[in-house]
Amino acid sequence: MRLELTNLDAAAWGLVPRWGALAVRILRERALWLVLIPGLVALSLAYQSPRSLFVDIGGTFDNPHTPGFYAPEKSGDATFRWSAANSSFVFKGIGKPLSPFTVNLQLSSGRPKGSAPINVGVTINGHEAPPLSVVAQSALYIVTVDPAWLDASGDLRLDFVSPTFQSGADKRRLGFLADFVRVDLPAGLSIPSLPQLFWLLLCAALLYWVLRAIWLVPRTAGIFTLAFLLACAGVIALQRLLLTPFTTRLAFTLALSVLLAMVAEPLTRRITRLAGWRGDKSLPEWAWAGLRGLVIATAAIKIGGLLYPSTYLIDAYFHLKYITYMSEGRPWEQFFGQSLAFSVMPKDEWGSAQAFIPYSPFFYVIAAPLAWLPLPLSLSVPLFSGILEALRVPMLFTLGLALGRRHLNAAQAGRLAFSTAAVYSVIPATFLLQQWANWPTTTSLWLATLWVATTSLFWSSIARSLTWIVTTLLLTLTMLSYTVTALYVGIVVGVLVVGGWLFAPAERRKWGAVALSTVAATILSLLSYYGQYVGLLLQKTLPTFSQAIETQGKLTTLRPTVGEFLVDHLGRAMQSYDLAIIYALGFAGTLWLFLRGASLLHGRGSWRSEGSYGLVARPATWIKGEVSWQKVWIGAWLLTFPLFTLADFWVDQALKQFWFALPAIALVGAMWLLSLHANASRAARALAWLLAATLTWQSISLWVFRLFFHNR
Repeated sequence: MRLELTNLDAAAWGLVPRWGALAVRILRERALWLVLIPGLVALSLAYQSPRSLFVDIGGTFDNPHTPGFYAPEKSGDATFRWSAANSSFVFKGIGKPLSPFTVNLQLSSGRPKGSAPINVGVTINGHEAPPLSVVAQSALYIVTVDPAWLDASGDLRLDFVSPTFQSGADKRRLGFLADFVRVDLPAGLSIPSLPQLFWLLLCAALLYWVLRAIWLVPRTAGIFTLAFLLACAGVIALQRLLLTPFTTRLAFTLALSVLLAMVAEPLTRRITRLAGWRGDKSLPEWAWAGLRGLVIATAAIKIGGLLYPSTYLIDAYFHLKYITYMSEGRPWEQFFGQSLAFSVMPKDEWGSAQAFIPYSPFFYVIAAPLAWLPLPLSLSVPLFSGILEALRVPMLFTLGLALGRRHLNAAQAGRLAFSTAAVYSVIPATFLLQQWANWPTTTSLWLATLWVATTSLFWSSIARSLTWIVTTLLLTLTMLSYTVTALYVGIVVGVLVVGGWLFAPAERRKWGAVALSTVAATILSLLSYYGQYVGLLLQKTLPTFSQAIETQGKLTTLRPTVGEFLVDHLGRAMQSYDLAIIYALGFAGTLWLFLRGASLLHGRGSWRSEGSYGLVARPATWIKGEVSWQKVWIGAWLLTFPLFTLADFWVDQALKQFWFALPAIALVGAMWLLSLHANASRAARALAWLLAATLTWQSISLWVFRLFFHNR
């Protein structure tokens, strides 16, 4: 059974019950049970490993194990945490050994040398243990655990009650210092943690369901699912604490990924049908299966990474603070006016150019209701951001349809739409943006992509009232969401309308509609928010900037020379954030599109007929004729990168010009990869697959490194 619509005109939402039918079907498939049973055996055997469980307190992976302890600190190479009066060590799902075992604690009282020991009370899973007499010097303390104190969950919790003191100007009440914990599991039989087995087997079943939903046959889906369970068994045998705190969230992430695909795919089908992709122009079902897989993979990897207990998100504290202020109804001008704007303009970066630039609180307004959920904001906000990122994949899919070549048949259009979404999904920088946790920026870029996708997909009706109103409202939200994005979009529209008016005169009525829409959106955004600051900008901000350029030579103080700007700023960004390959693909795709893209002008229907640009290209030639509106859109979007990069020399934009252009880069990169793959040369096809595999590897490796090891 395949998850598909066999009738091209069937209701798009009719796909949802087919997910249920597929679930019932796979429960009867032998391959699933031939995977789950050996997987259960492998997990149970992994729990027999007597390997010690070590947690470096204050290190990378201690966060889920240290409730009640203060933030990690570092002294030289040593990491540690201070306890409060009541604190705990928690180790989920370690299993239930049938013989006693020990927990080794490296502790110190943190008091001055020569101070009397402090008595620290200890309870283990609610059972009292002998108290610890903790001295000023770091020493090893051993606690013996009776196996009867552990239940079927296999969870181990050590609760401490400690006397406290204050050190100097530190206002915290400090208990004792913890350096590391090591749980020495005994040799012999251990009963596996039953909740861990349940969640991991549920994850395996969900994974099998997903793989079958994207058309893998039972045997292949079973092989991948078994590999997942064996990998989990390996982690449990070697260092189970890397996995056991995450299994519940992993199952939730996989279930949420399926739910997102259930909603996103029918919605995208419905929208594309409204835009004319129906009947004999209906996209092939394999394209929809591919989109389904991309949405699920994006959600699972990115949301899963964001929800991992040891994940580090750089700017989360700042933005969570202002979301909390908004949810509490703090005074607007005091917390969200000029003080907010100046808080994101450090004096050491802006120097004499530090002046007021409106910083829109739009994201804090829309995120404030998340504070009402029965989840901490530290989970709900990254989850919300990850959901938006997963839903951006269908937008790129529709961009491939809307801005692709004219007169493509359904199969060719589906191939370009899927490839565009796929290239975007494996761009390493899209993972990086999630780890930065600059949620106002990413939300504004999401809205900008939605506006472009909607406007271009419904281009034929852009001058009609309903389409015009919808796109104008989307553009208004984009402008309100973030000041820098509003400026970017305004410049894009200016280039777009002028370029379209000159090079695609047949579409002048539609260019006029876009221009009028931009004027209306600008007026609405001024009336809603920006208008209150116009006088301040004219009277203080602009004169301050002008004077700063005269004294500093540029607005910010970060890049004093052209060489340092090119090497230390742009070059390091390309290297550190793995931007080189995707922007090289974008450059090749741009050359291919504008120098070889005859189909955009004359509607040819084969990728092979176009050749490709790069290592296997024929010499480029310019094709005369009226430029298509799609080409104008792509060109205007791509042009923002060199324009804003040039401006970046005078005013630091935190590399936003890279992130803003990524959807357009993904589109032209997909075009070039398709042309490369269509080349008759095996080397060309191998190169296309190698580039795709390299991007995927860079994304995953960068994601792991940035989440767990960077900026701590």
